[in-house]
Amino acid sequence: MAAPNSAAAGAAAAATASAGGTAAQAAQVGQITRALETLDTLFARERRHLHPQLAHFLQHRSYAKALAFLGGPAGDIPPSARRPQRQAGARAGDTAAATANTRASGSPTS
Repeated sequence: MAAPNSAAAGAAAAATASAGGTAAQAAQVGQITRALETLDTLFARERRHLHPQLAHFLQHRSYAKALAFLGGPAGDIPPSARRPQRQAGARAGDTAAATANTRASGSPTS
């Protein structure tokens, strides 16, 4: 695995400090920058081994959605970004048709 770009992390931390942030804030910015660089490096190396939906979330930096996909909490994902849950026994086409009918008429159809 490639080492995170510590120069970029240092520059980000310095920018935070010069903008009136504290040393602790600058350290946090550097730590977050290094963590994101590590995620980018791992994603680039392992992308072909990931589930396509997980790869999509990581590519677009939707980390809360990626975490929820992996079984973590979905509390940080706004409801507008979530897919509607299918009812047990419903087929994907049935859900899409019901959604289209609801949007067209303004009320659900049975």
